[in-house]
Amino acid sequence: MSFKQIHDLWSSRKITHATAKDYCKRSRCLGCDRLHSNVCWTEEQELADAQKRCADQWRAELEGHLGDFRSTQRILHWQAQYDPRASKQLRFKPLLLQGKTRSGKTRKAISIFGHDRTMVVNCQGLGAALPSLRDFCRQKYSCIVFDEISAIQVLSNKMVFQAGVDQVVLGQSACNQHAYSKWLYGVPMILCSNDFQMRSREDSPMLQVDEEYLEANVVDASLPEGERWFFDEDEQHLSEEGVDSDAE
Repeated sequence: MSFKQIHDLWSSRKITHATAKDYCKRSRCLGCDRLHSNVCWTEEQELADAQKRCADQWRAELEGHLGDFRSTQRILHWQAQYDPRASKQLRFKPLLLQGKTRSGKTRKAISIFGHDRTMVVNCQGLGAALPSLRDFCRQKYSCIVFDEISAIQVLSNKMVFQAGVDQVVLGQSACNQHAYSKWLYGVPMILCSNDFQMRSREDSPMLQVDEEYLEANVVDASLPEGERWFFDEDEQHLSEEGVDSDAE
């Protein structure tokens, strides 16, 4: 079978991706290697799109069972930084949502600007380094949520979390082979953590200058003592077991 025959059958959806790849391998005709690569790329993209649709469907269904997300004066005060009517400023403060596991802090963080406009990155296990922000695009995202972040990551990357007017170089190394720049001015940033250390502790001492920096530059909107969730429980739709399973 020729390249054109395989291509025409595949592009008109008369044969599956698997069949097209098999024909490419067996035909041995010129150009089938490129067609095979194109089929593989298309299949990957279609699977990714299908996975995203499935994830969006499940997310909408699960979040529909949660009560209304709570807001506080601290959160509203933090949001006021980004009001276009507010006076211009050179730097901004990230918001800290700290609470026990499965308290709904990540879902609350995403709800502020909405899932489609929020980039979520996983900070766990990276020490003082940050996860890649290479995919951040101002035209696509309005906010960045740093999930499972630690204080040392904020203290080691102050220029990022200040969202200042200057570009920031990230991914730096001795040779800077993978370095890249991002302009993060005025980008709202939300820190989610089970245990974000704001002050020195007996088992984990902290420099006073670091305590002072976090106190002055992070808006701490963590759950008050005795509060368990970042949303209002709807007894008609959720049992306590269900909240623990899906909130985080």
